[in-house]
Amino acid sequence: MKGNLPEHRRVLTSKQEKFAQLRITMSATAAYQEAYQTKRTNAAVAGPILEKKAHVAKRIQDLKDKIARKNILTRQQGLELLTKIALGDLTDIIGEDGEIETKALKKLGPALGAYSTSDSRYGKNRAAKLLDPIKAIERIAKIEGWDAPIQHQVEQVSFDIQLGHGNGKPAIDVDSEEL
Repeated sequence: MKGNLPEHRRVLTSKQEKFAQLRITMSATAAYQEAYQTKRTNAAVAGPILEKKAHVAKRIQDLKDKIARKNILTRQQGLELLTKIALGDLTDIIGEDGEIETKALKKLGPALGAYSTSDSRYGKNRAAKLLDPIKAIERIAKIEGWDAPIQHQVEQVSFDIQLGHGNGKPAIDVDSEEL
């Protein structure tokens, strides 16, 4: 059956699948060596050859594409993160005892900015730096177009200008029905 299918349509063996998954984060040589449990000298030749086979190369690309799709921040996710930053409050992370709560720090994650924790025999050390909520609000406003100039539709207005002869000044006559 393997011979009848075009190479790019072949099903990967379990070792080839393992190689493809490892190849995402390591060299072809290292991935081959780990997937096939072989010596580095063999892997240095076989790894680059295997990754060029159409069905293996396609699987590696599919895995990379899947990872890339997961790592793209959608517009909605961006707005939600900016909203968390804009609404962030120190009371969200400070417990009743006045200490910074580690669980709250982790929950806020990227909306917080930066934090560090350490426990030692001398006590707890917690530090947190919130991101600027004003900048977050400004960014939301820009994304949502809140700052865009407002456009108004103006109906046609016509003016009849007649020059007066009595005092030398022009007289302006406005047709009020069109206003």
